[in-house]
Amino acid sequence: MKKILIVALILVAIGLVVGYKLWNKPHENISDQKVEFSLNAKDVLSEFEKSEAEANTKFMNKIIEVSGKVANIESNDSTSIITLDTENPMSGIICELDPFSKHKRTKFEVGEAVKFKGICTGFLSDVIMSRCVECDK
Repeated sequence: MKKILIVALILVAIGLVVGYKLWNKPHENISDQKVEFSLNAKDVLSEFEKSEAEANTKFMNKIIEVSGKVANIESNDSTSIITLDTENPMSGIICELDPFSKHKRTKFEVGEAVKFKGICTGFLSDVIMSRCVECDK
């Protein structure tokens, strides 16, 4: 009985240490991550419109770099969301700036050419990119 209690306490201690380390794990800096794909906004949307399943397999949860012109800007206290023009009035590329990264700038102008790197998180009539940072042009 003592052996079972000792093993159980050791397992609980290991679980607590692992849980503590995962809870306090630092966020990855997207700026330092390697880009897996580099495309313009129109081509990214085209891939999703052609075959959403294939595009999800190719891009989902991967870091991609997207270039295009700013179509819309939304800002609130905690984040900025930039929509890139895809020449499709119903769809765009939504880039949410990474709240964990320090940005060179957070103010953009409609029509301005930009390039963002971020994690592609899916397609809901717009391609969604999260944790975006601006890349050098």
